[in-house]
Amino acid sequence: MRMHVFLIVIGLSLPLPGLSAVAVAAASSLRPLLEDVVRTYEKQHPQTIQISYGASGVLVQQILRGAPYQIFLTASDRFLEPLNKANKICGDPFSLGAGRLVLYLPKSSRLSLTSLEDLAKVLKNGTLKRLALANPETAPYGAMARQVLENLGVWTSAQSRMVFGESAAQAAQFALTGAVQAALLPALLVRGLPLASQGDVLQVPAKLYQPQRQAVALLCPHTPAATDFFQYLNQPAIAQRLQAK
Repeated sequence: MRMHVFLIVIGLSLPLPGLSAVAVAAASSLRPLLEDVVRTYEKQHPQTIQISYGASGVLVQQILRGAPYQIFLTASDRFLEPLNKANKICGDPFSLGAGRLVLYLPKSSRLSLTSLEDLAKVLKNGTLKRLALANPETAPYGAMARQVLENLGVWTSAQSRMVFGESAAQAAQFALTGAVQAALLPALLVRGLPLASQGDVLQVPAKLYQPQRQAVALLCPHTPAATDFFQYLNQPAIAQRLQAK
């Protein structure tokens, strides 16, 4: 019996047959900054990192259904709970800090807002006709955006003017293409994309929502190469590049 247990534990770090790249699942809000980190890593190591981006909740369901990801970067550490219960996490995850939300106004919107109270006003009077946010059911930043709109008293009344992206990245794309007049987006994503130069950015006061803590977890099973990349991400200088500001 002891021998069988020993083999199972050791097997978690044995090479997985047919896998050459390290398969990573990551919240779309991390994409611009994570891709820069991966480029640096691949220049220094003879290893390919293959990343799939999406809403954290969607990625969790893929992992639970057997998707062969070896590392998971989530926009909210609450999504680690179902993975823990399913024994999908090896070792201790680490935090990337609390995610922050901003209101982004593309120049094409011609809206002049100086506060979130102004956002509530233009939603109520119909001046703002299309507001983008991520799906609150599967994307942590969508859930935070919903809290903001609820606290402003416009969540129910302005439903018809909301445009939901499958992820924070899709909500940002709506703003980049001018499909919406405003968007509630992760500060991290706005920092990594050319959004700030193409519009105005307002910080959303933390009193209007509960920030979610971003986290990185090593999944079971995984290869030694995945362990190496996980440890690389956990270096203070590297983790700081992915920190929510």
